[in-house]
Amino acid sequence: MIAPPSAPPHLAAAVGQDANHSNVITWIRVLPPMQQASPSCAIVGSGGLLLGRHLGARIEAHQLVVRVNRIVVNSSLGADLGNRTDVLFSKLTRYEPGKIGGVLLPFVLGSEAQIATSMRCYLVKRPGGRSMCPFRAFVFRGGGADGTAINESAIAEAHAAKIAAYAAAGNGTYTRKNFMAELRRVAPLTYLSLGYQQPDIFSAVNRMVGAAKGASTGFHAVQTFRRFCSQISLFGFMGNNTYDGHPIIDHMLDREHRLLREMQATSPDGLARVEVVA
Repeated sequence: MIAPPSAPPHLAAAVGQDANHSNVITWIRVLPPMQQASPSCAIVGSGGLLLGRHLGARIEAHQLVVRVNRIVVNSSLGADLGNRTDVLFSKLTRYEPGKIGGVLLPFVLGSEAQIATSMRCYLVKRPGGRSMCPFRAFVFRGGGADGTAINESAIAEAHAAKIAAYAAAGNGTYTRKNFMAELRRVAPLTYLSLGYQQPDIFSAVNRMVGAAKGASTGFHAVQTFRRFCSQISLFGFMGNNTYDGHPIIDHMLDREHRLLREMQATSPDGLARVEVVA
């Protein structure tokens, strides 16, 4: 495998250490296609400028399609958004514990009304391949130093009754630490690559943007995969509205857009140059 290029100087400064030797993703399990060296990547956000542009085929022409928070499954919107997802990079996906392997509940954009709904997909294959996740890798946004603080909303909001039953059965209080432990338990059995964004990168990206609630998940995805991909094209990153109508709260999009344009104009840090398409 080709060694990843060095991290950008501004990111290294924000991390406060030599980020050249800092992994951006910690893998609990890694399988193809995440093992390929320096793929071309499309990162797909939720910008409303995607609608009507018919960029789906261009998105899917990349070796790796990374989607942010929401996926598209057999939707008529595929002409604009594409339908394939190789990697879901998310802070919103919820998780439900299970005896054999838990269930992920990613948000899906799949209706004419453009309403995001969640689906259920199992971490371990079921007979006949039913209810498998329609992607090949899942990367959580953000993480604590021990990997237990990732995807906070997944635990805080996911199926309170199920979590209460887990505790009532004598398993103790269900926490993010339980969540990580369970993912590691099922890792040898899952068909997915599972990973989480390193905490130093998470913190550094937030400091780069400086918003009250940190950088958007899309901006986190760009900074994370710039070290993994050879070339990145961004779709759904411009504008101030979203294709499914969800609100944008407490993100400094103007600053993020300026930083993305700087990455498009030059790449002195040796990382993947960013092409902003829409």
